[in-house]
Amino acid sequence: MTDPAMAPILQALATSKHISVAPKLGDALLEAYFCYQVFNIIQRSTFLRDMALEGPMFSEFLLMCMYSSATRMIDGMSMEERQTQGNLFERLAKEYLAQEMEGPSKITTVQGLLLLSGRACALGNVSQGWNHAGLAFRMIEDLGIHLAPEKLAGSSSLSFEEQATRDRLFWTAFIWDKTISLALGREPTFPPRLGRDPSSMADFDDDDAPWTAYFINPLHCPNALISYVYQPKRRVATFRFHARLCLILHDIIMELYSTESRLSSRQRLAFIPRMRQKLDHLWKSVPDTMKFNPTLPSPPPWVFMFQMLYHATSILLYRLILDLADLSTGGGYVATCLEHSITANQMAISFTRTFGERLTYGGIYSSFVAASFDIVLLESDNVEVQLAALIRLRIWLSMMEDSVVQVPCIRKSVQHISTSTWRIVSRLPVLAMSEAGQWVVSQHPPQLVGASPANTSAFGETGTGVGSFDFFELFGPVQGLDGGPLGEQ
Repeated sequence: MTDPAMAPILQALATSKHISVAPKLGDALLEAYFCYQVFNIIQRSTFLRDMALEGPMFSEFLLMCMYSSATRMIDGMSMEERQTQGNLFERLAKEYLAQEMEGPSKITTVQGLLLLSGRACALGNVSQGWNHAGLAFRMIEDLGIHLAPEKLAGSSSLSFEEQATRDRLFWTAFIWDKTISLALGREPTFPPRLGRDPSSMADFDDDDAPWTAYFINPLHCPNALISYVYQPKRRVATFRFHARLCLILHDIIMELYSTESRLSSRQRLAFIPRMRQKLDHLWKSVPDTMKFNPTLPSPPPWVFMFQMLYHATSILLYRLILDLADLSTGGGYVATCLEHSITANQMAISFTRTFGERLTYGGIYSSFVAASFDIVLLESDNVEVQLAALIRLRIWLSMMEDSVVQVPCIRKSVQHISTSTWRIVSRLPVLAMSEAGQWVVSQHPPQLVGASPANTSAFGETGTGVGSFDFFELFGPVQGLDGGPLGEQ
């Protein structure tokens, strides 16, 4: 690992190695990237050291990918400037990638491909994003990173830093695979591996200091972040929790939502309590100081995304065993899903108030899941339940509309949620006459009323292909595990 005493010297040397940008802007882009990265693909100290010394954990391709990602995070640029700069860096990255593809697989190539995948998906270039991720996963297997250390030939020759980097990259890829799987409506392609346990992941050596938000110009800092400080040692802790959650999520997708699941209805009913125990055990292991508290500012982006995914995963698990009778009483698993939906809604409000940032695609997908449950509640016979759900849907839709600027790929999906909400509100006078209902109706001019939204994935493209599942089935009538309406099993 890098000697902390050498960090200032290495930072100064790295500053002189920037490409295609002025050193000051290059440093700012890297600061923004390391501050706001949510998937922890790259360790700061290792990258800057090898950038300065031309070591193996640095490449021009990876640097361009980081620049491209950071343009979406940095302050002081208009949306047009972000797009122009980001596209430039992406083009340069792909030129370097063409050169790298002529040689053997490298860790830096995998890291860069995962960054390109994230950018492509966020901008709506879904096929590119899916294929970049797939190439990264193949390279991971080529490098043997998917194997447990004891099963890897020559693992004894790997240094602690090399093994920690490989372990971190495996779980980064695993988490990203579940993220795009859910968002694109496609089954996961990067499965868990025997001998891989995220709780054994090494600590990050750049996680010792408290976290503060980064701004090039302090005047751009929102009031809520002027004195904002988050506790240290939480990046690696959250990353481990996130990976454990994705292990559970992988099983839920494959056994409950996959077209390839071979479980019978009886077996699935037994599977759900087992997953519930795993989710409960995971959540109990999260320190209370890390959990969302509505009286405090929002946690940082990576903590927010993990907790939002936890609530979305819980709703996905229980949604298939909802009893229609409980929609009116608020009992049974409806109460459980309602608790998760309310908390997710509160978290999203707190996040936007704290950071002045729009939701990223990871948080947006979790918002979609919560919104899908609130749409189901609109069919309740209980007016209070209906109105409360409609108020949350208005909040969801407002935040999603704001996020379209940052994540344009979600536009069609937001339209689908909005239209699904409008169709129910427009036939129920008690909802249509409410303040939230009038707002929903106002979003649907008469000329758009007859339009039917396309069946798209959460990223705005069709969820076709091998192993696809229909994300928008979540917005339809509640179905039982045998495919029929609940209450008729």
